[in-house]
Amino acid sequence: WAAGAAGDLSHQEVAALLWALAKLGVRPHADMVAALGGRETACDSKDITKLLSGCSDPHRLLGLLQDYGAKCNAINLSAAWNNLAKMESSAGDSGLAVVRELQALTKRKVSEMGAREVAGVLHSMGKLQLDGGIEMDRKLVRDLSEAAEKTSAALTAQGVANILWALSKLGVPTPKNGSSDNPTLPSPGGQTPENGSSDNPSSSSSSRSPLSRA
Repeated sequence: WAAGAAGDLSHQEVAALLWALAKLGVRPHADMVAALGGRETACDSKDITKLLSGCSDPHRLLGLLQDYGAKCNAINLSAAWNNLAKMESSAGDSGLAVVRELQALTKRKVSEMGAREVAGVLHSMGKLQLDGGIEMDRKLVRDLSEAAEKTSAALTAQGVANILWALSKLGVPTPKNGSSDNPTLPSPGGQTPENGSSDNPSSSSSSRSPLSRA
């Protein structure tokens, strides 16, 4: 039915349909794509963010990134990283494939990222490496670390705490361990990553990541 009616849908209805399919883990059938006449790729940035945030499994997320990756901006990519990091099924081959796709897309958008996006992406990368055992691209991590330094004036205390937590999990020296080879970030002012995350190895919450909110 949806494929047959797709040609009569408005732009807003197309976006709503694609969002619903993403939530259900269903990729649009070829007949539906043909009926949409290309309008499935005409979604604006908000629509793409909604699709990437609403996806419920890595396989579907990978499909969305392959379909819309060329149109994704920094906010879209941050949303995709955040969603993947929340998925219980992010570990394994499917999660690894999404990470590879996201890393390739993110490399092209680092220079466009603001403080919030940098903090969100680094937090998600740290969580995926810690919880899913997925090793991140070291050059991308360094590029994001430099972006964090460049946008540090716009970071909130929570954003700084989240970035420092992420960098520690990604193996990047931070001011806390006394290295001089670290991004120059403002002090988090006593703010700790949300959910009680700690760098104390004896703490039962040390493996938990903060919620990203730069």
